[in-house]
Amino acid sequence: MPATVATVPANFSPDSLPLTLGAMEPSLRPVSNDEFEVRLPGWAERIDDWWLRVYVTGETVPYAVVPLLAEGEDAVALFLVDSSATAELEMDIVDDAFQPKSSPHLAAFKAALAAGRRAGRLERLGDLGLARVQWLQSEALHRDAGDERRAGHARSIADGELAGSQAARRTRVPPIITDLTGPVA
Repeated sequence: MPATVATVPANFSPDSLPLTLGAMEPSLRPVSNDEFEVRLPGWAERIDDWWLRVYVTGETVPYAVVPLLAEGEDAVALFLVDSSATAELEMDIVDDAFQPKSSPHLAAFKAALAAGRRAGRLERLGDLGLARVQWLQSEALHRDAGDERRAGHARSIADGELAGSQAARRTRVPPIITDLTGPVA
């Protein structure tokens, strides 16, 4: 392995599967000058037929499509990048490698919904502090999607301004089975 390794900045699409299921960010690290590894710590058992797609920024056709494989406890994907494509890369992790790349607005909307689901789960589990953080993330993502009405609604829930939110929900709605068995947010 060479002494110096090129770094490639990468953006993961907000609607990547791991981001919709939990609040974790995949890691990207160079393995050599032209090989890179994407790692999802602790996700080896959850990657049945998941794919990493790599795009050159602004392109709609993937530069690389590789499966995520189990490596110990982690899910890992390796891909090669030609030096001509070392501009900023965009990546997503999907369960259908043939689905079209989401537009930025659709990706933000999907991620906003996922953040709202995580917030509701956290409220039912009684963690109002983290729930508020997720509601605020949902607000920001709805704004990114251009949906001011839903952004305002998420903000109102985060601030406890809507009837039936936060403490009232926690006492009325117990956790559901998926809250107790799902991935940690």
